[in-house]
Amino acid sequence: MERTQVLIVGAGKRGSAFIETFHGSEGIRILGVVDIDKTAPGLKLAKRHKIPISDDFRRFIKDANLILNLTGLEDVQAALEHFKPEGSEVLTKSGTKMITDLLMKWKEATVTRRFMGELLSDFVEETSASSISMFNIGKRFSERIEGNLKDHLDTFKGYGLGTLELEEIDEEEGEVSFVGRNLFESYKRSDYPQDHFAKGFLAKTVSKLAGVPEMNCEEMECVARGDEICRFIVCPTKRLKIMGLRKSLEK
Repeated sequence: MERTQVLIVGAGKRGSAFIETFHGSEGIRILGVVDIDKTAPGLKLAKRHKIPISDDFRRFIKDANLILNLTGLEDVQAALEHFKPEGSEVLTKSGTKMITDLLMKWKEATVTRRFMGELLSDFVEETSASSISMFNIGKRFSERIEGNLKDHLDTFKGYGLGTLELEEIDEEEGEVSFVGRNLFESYKRSDYPQDHFAKGFLAKTVSKLAGVPEMNCEEMECVARGDEICRFIVCPTKRLKIMGLRKSLEK
């Protein structure tokens, strides 16, 4: 298996969580850990595990195919984008936040290193952390979960991604509505709905449980846009009545 070559820029609490989770993983190699603060806890942890450290990301970036900017600084993001090699990926703020939030929940949510490694590989495979990419990664997240609808929604919440609740099932139209709260993508104001990962997750979850090959998901209300809640409608790509839809989702 080809290993994902990861560069960590920012060695605070989130950087430390990443190192603790993935040091020694078969599918991931941490190329280096970078921080200008020589007292950053992630640097000390990296030294302990004999992972190279530096205050200059250019020492490692030419060999990286996944770069995590954990500093939260836009000028650092711009510099990483400028110096990254062709074919590598610098996660956007929302993508990085998702990964590191999952890492912070790792022990209590029983997220396995293999699961997290697969999720990181999904990010690498996508050309950018765009809305389409996040939708696709949300679908893949659902594919890895087993059980009924409650199991899927509980898993989503347990991984620190926010809360999704079933609101209504319309068997005649084949539509299912959900309400979302505290979703990780709605962290800043926007003129447009932002919860693309949740859309992909819900579309795949309903599709899988209802036995329908393809489902759409639209976000009708979004906290990032100023609404009080996020509301999603999942429906077939072509209008049809889905026999046993309620039974499939409520069992």
